[in-house]
Amino acid sequence: MSFPTTSPEFFAKVGKTPLVLLKSISSSIGRNIFVKLEYHNPTGSVKDRAAVKLLQDSIERGLKPGGTLVEATAGNTGISLAVLSRLAGYRLVLFVPETLIQAKIDKLTGLGAVVFKAENYPDNHPKHMNSLAAIYAKEHDNTIHVNQMNNLVNQQAHFETTGPEIWEQLEGSVDAFVSGAGTGGTFSGVSKYLKKVSDGRVKAIIADKQGSGLHHYIQTNGESFDAEGESFVEGIGKLGLIDNIRDVLTLANDSLQISDIEALNTIYRLIEEEDLRVGASAGVNVAAAIKVAKSLPPGSNVVTIIPDAVDIYAKKVFSKQWLIEQDHWDKIPDEYRKYATL
Repeated sequence: MSFPTTSPEFFAKVGKTPLVLLKSISSSIGRNIFVKLEYHNPTGSVKDRAAVKLLQDSIERGLKPGGTLVEATAGNTGISLAVLSRLAGYRLVLFVPETLIQAKIDKLTGLGAVVFKAENYPDNHPKHMNSLAAIYAKEHDNTIHVNQMNNLVNQQAHFETTGPEIWEQLEGSVDAFVSGAGTGGTFSGVSKYLKKVSDGRVKAIIADKQGSGLHHYIQTNGESFDAEGESFVEGIGKLGLIDNIRDVLTLANDSLQISDIEALNTIYRLIEEEDLRVGASAGVNVAAAIKVAKSLPPGSNVVTIIPDAVDIYAKKVFSKQWLIEQDHWDKIPDEYRKYATL
C-alpha cells in the first residue's frame, strides 16, 4: 500500500535494526545474550514496526484523508503514530495512563497529538483507556480506533519483520527469546515466527514487571491475574487478557517477574559494562534474559529486545532524590551510584 505522505523515506527506515552481543555480560555467564537495538528505528522505539502496519490497517478499514486515529498507549506507540499520522495527513487522539511520565506526555503533545489521561483499570474494563478510545471512535465521524491491544496486525508486524531479522542475523542459532508484553505484539509475533522456523525448538519466555499479573497468570496456568505493588516501568505488564496475548499459555514456555531494583541495576550495568543506555522495559528484558541464559547449557544464545533508549526515563533513573524517595538508593551497588547525577 502507498501512503499519502511526502516522506516515504521514513517508512523505509523502519526495521533492520542491529542485533548485538552483550560481550561482558555474556562472558561472565558463559552464555550469549544478544539484544535487538530497536531505538535505531526512526522515532526511537520498537513501536514503529507495528505503527506502520496499524496505519495501513486503519486506511484499509476506511479512514479517509483528514480523518482521526484514536489509540490507547503508554507512550511509544503514541509517539510513532504521532509522527506517522502527521506525515500522512491525519489527526491523532490518545488515551494514556494517568501515571504516564510527563516527559512522554510533553513529547506527544509536541508532536501534535491530543492527549487524555485515563485512570488505571484492568484490561477490558469499561473505563480502561482502550475502552475509552473505542468509545471516542464510535462517537466521532471519520475516526478509527487503532486498537493495538486487540488488533492482530500488531503481532503480524513482528512475525513478518522482527522475527525473521533475528533468525537471519544469528543464522538460525537461537535457543531462547525473552520479552515483556504490553500490547503483546512483539512477544507474540517474534515467538510465533521463531517457533515456526525452528520447529518449536526456540523457547519463548515472558519478562514481567512487578505490579503486573501476567507472570502470575502464566505460573497458575490461567487461574488469575493477581498482582502486587506498582512499578516505574511503563509500556509492559498486564492485568487481564487481550487478543495479542490470548494464546500466551501455549506460546510461552515460562515467565519471570523482575523487580524495579533488578531492572534499575541492570540498566546501570548495561551502561557500565556494555556502553548501552536503555529504557526501563529493556532493564526488565535483559535482567530476565540473564536468568534464562543461566538456566540453559553453556554457549546457548538468548535474544531479547531493547525497546527504547533511556532518555525519557532519565529524570527518574539518574535522579538520586527519586531513587531515595522510592527506597532504591540503599539497594544500588556503590559502583553504580555514580550514575545518579540529576
